[in-house]
Amino acid sequence: MEWRSGLSTDQDIEPLMARMIEILGPHRAVFRREVDRGADATLTVVGEVCGSVLATAEEADRRGYAVFEGRPFEPFFAGDRIGISLDLDVVEFLSSVGCSFETHIDVALDRNQTPRA
Repeated sequence: MEWRSGLSTDQDIEPLMARMIEILGPHRAVFRREVDRGADATLTVVGEVCGSVLATAEEADRRGYAVFEGRPFEPFFAGDRIGISLDLDVVEFLSSVGCSFETHIDVALDRNQTPRA
């Protein structure tokens, strides 16, 4: 069984997880029985993070990131941050049906960024 629902980076995941429990919760015993028989149950959260690589201290400073004098600068990815938190109801439901949890987050560079060698 697969249930898909859209989620953008600016949305809170809690209402989506509550809806998942509302839809799938009444079938908890069926999921558990099938997992006990050898089926796999996995909750996979798929998302995308958009941003750009900041390659120099000057670029980072210009974009408002802290640059510490005396420390060597290391390039980093500056972009959206996805925070996935599962409340106790979700964790309890996943546990009760023998479900694992994973994420798949793709990184997309800003279209205006010039690739660097």
